[in-house]
Order: sequence, then C-alpha cells, then structure tokens
Amino acid sequence: MTRVQADVIPSVKDWLSSRIEDAEVRLNVPERWIPANGAILVVADDGGPTLWPIKSQHTIRLTSYAAGRTAARAIVVLAAGLLGDGRPTGIAHVDPEMGSVLDARDTETGAFMASVLLTVQAKTVEV
Repeated sequence: MTRVQADVIPSVKDWLSSRIEDAEVRLNVPERWIPANGAILVVADDGGPTLWPIKSQHTIRLTSYAAGRTAARAIVVLAAGLLGDGRPTGIAHVDPEMGSVLDARDTETGAFMASVLLTVQAKTVEV
C-alpha cells in the first residue's frame, strides 16, 4: 500500500454545510452568480507542508460572498469558529492560531467578500 495526502476539503465542506444556514457552502463560485442569488461560503485548500508518511498540513481558506459586508463577515467568522471548536471527519487537528478576517469587494460580481485562513492537519491515507 502507498500512503498519500488526504483531501480534506470535501469533508470540511460537508461538515460546514450541515452547520451553516445563512450561506450555501461550496467549492467554488458558480458561473453567473450574483449576490441576489444568496450568500455563499467557498472552502479551498491553499496547501502546506507534509511530514511524510505521517501527516499533511493544509491552509484552509474560507471565503464568504454576500450582498453586504456585515453578512459576509458573519458567515466567515461563524465558519472559522465552528472549525476551531469541531473536527470534521479526517481532520486530526485545527491550529488555534487562525488568521483575522480580510474583507474586500469583488469587482466581478459586486459582492462583499470576507476571508479567513486557518491551518488543519490530517493523517496521510492508504490507497
């Protein structure tokens, strides 16, 4: 058997989807999405180091898109807080030192965005 890095994003997305009511949790921004369609939270993995063959570290980027700044920030801080308190399947550790909120305006959609980075660790998996 070969060990590989875990893909933690599907688990994080599904886990947050079952806990966040004010936004659709997704892996991307849909084509032709506009703020009037409802808020979304995008979960992405910006990578990180791996201690082979034991574990991988992942910088998780949570970005909410909403019609207003307050809504975008509320969604992303809730998601970060939930991950800080909980453990989706396959996540061994969530680093308590997460980034502060960065907010901006998306020029393409007109949405307000808010983003947080946090680090999680996962054991490698056999394939």
